[in-house]
Amino acid sequence: MKKLVVFAAVVFVSSFSFGQNTSMEAVQMTQKLTHDLNLTADQAQKVSDIYLGIAGKNEGVLNNTQYSEDLKAEILASNKEACKRMIKDVLTPEQITLWETKPVIKKVERTEEEAPKTLQN
Repeated sequence: MKKLVVFAAVVFVSSFSFGQNTSMEAVQMTQKLTHDLNLTADQAQKVSDIYLGIAGKNEGVLNNTQYSEDLKAEILASNKEACKRMIKDVLTPEQITLWETKPVIKKVERTEEEAPKTLQN
C-alpha cells in the first residue's frame, strides 16, 4: 500500500515538474527500482527525486542549441554517473549489490545509455 501511495505521489508531482515523456521515464525507473530492490517509501521518494532532477537537467542539455553534440553527450554521461552515485547513497549495501547484478535493472541502464545515440540522429 505504501508503494502505491508513493507511486501516486510521484506521478502527481512529476506531471507538474517536467514534460510528460521525461517524467514518465523517471516514474517508470523509480517504479522498477522500487519493485526490484524492495525500496522503502522514503527510499522510493528519494530515488524519484534523483531521477526527476537528472531528467530535468538532461532535458535542458538536449534542448540547448548552443551545445555541440559531443558536449551534450559528455554532459549526459556525467549526469548518468552522478545519478548512479546519488542512488547508491540511498540504497543499503544489499540493495546496491542487487542493483549492480540484476539483469532486469541493467536493462533500465541501457535505456539511459541510448540517450547520446539519439543525439547523432
